[in-house]
Amino acid sequence: MSGNWHDQIAEINEKRNWSVILSGESGLSHEQHRARLLGASDVEAILCVSPYRGPLDVYLDFFGLRPPRPATDRMRRGLALEPYVARCYAEQTGRVLYKPVSHSQPHPELPILTVHADRIVRDPPVNVQLKVVGWTMEPQWSAGAPAYVVAQVHAEMMAWALPVTDVAADINERFQIHTVEFDPEIATIILEQVEKFWNEHIWPMRMPEGEPGSKTARDALLARYPKIIGKIERATPEVQTLADRLRHANEELWRMQAAVDYCTAEFMDMIGEAKGFKGLDWKAQWFAQKGRTKIDWRGLQRALVERGLVKGAVIEELVKEHTTVGAPGRQFRFDDRQAKNGEEADE
Repeated sequence: MSGNWHDQIAEINEKRNWSVILSGESGLSHEQHRARLLGASDVEAILCVSPYRGPLDVYLDFFGLRPPRPATDRMRRGLALEPYVARCYAEQTGRVLYKPVSHSQPHPELPILTVHADRIVRDPPVNVQLKVVGWTMEPQWSAGAPAYVVAQVHAEMMAWALPVTDVAADINERFQIHTVEFDPEIATIILEQVEKFWNEHIWPMRMPEGEPGSKTARDALLARYPKIIGKIERATPEVQTLADRLRHANEELWRMQAAVDYCTAEFMDMIGEAKGFKGLDWKAQWFAQKGRTKIDWRGLQRALVERGLVKGAVIEELVKEHTTVGAPGRQFRFDDRQAKNGEEADE
């Protein structure tokens, strides 16, 4: 252990961008967020076994260097189905489930690791992790709980001092229970890697490397270079080589997109009036889709004012009240065209 953990936690919390962190949909208060440091989902990312996040994601989210990820339909569905999965587990095992009141439980030896538990069985003591798994992730569960889940539940078992976890999972609409026994070797690796990540990245505020070209890496670049303070420079030979590579990649991308469009049209023609096709590890469907609703808000505003139903100033106030502005950023654009008269215009 380096230094006093609680002093480090208090100091590092003052350096986090709370206005961004609290703009998410977690529903936690400021104090609850301050108490929640590195969690179980961060453990799997730090160990590089998560299919969704990596160490750089943990760093960016921890310090609030990018807007919180909006909840996806998959995430909302998972949260909505948690009570159903818990009920299935209780009915199948005959056990009584308890939902912990605390939003996070710190590890007794490593308080920077604070973990939430979905449900707990008191007799016998069991940690219960609730999962809703779609068909795209189903193959990863063929041999039991995948590595990222094993890492997550070990963090939970360490913090809550529980010897075993039952992963209750709705996997492609089939209920399953996967048991994970506590493994001291895995626990040691987790503690070592979490402490290492804190000491090498969080505490010194040193950003870890990300996968080049990934969205996370682009988020990191925006956090590092948020403003424009220079001008358009003349390209060096190294930059020109990169431009040629990008031009070639774009040409390949356009060709591949044309192939995708062709195959899509062929699929739709083969499906015809059916719903779709299903292969060994893929599914192609041509869904029925309702017409999209589009409201002419400006026309509606004019009609309300003309009919005397509301004053224009009131509408302006309401628009201002319900208008949000996204976080400022920067946009990269590559114009692949010959400059006129051998010169480039600054735009």
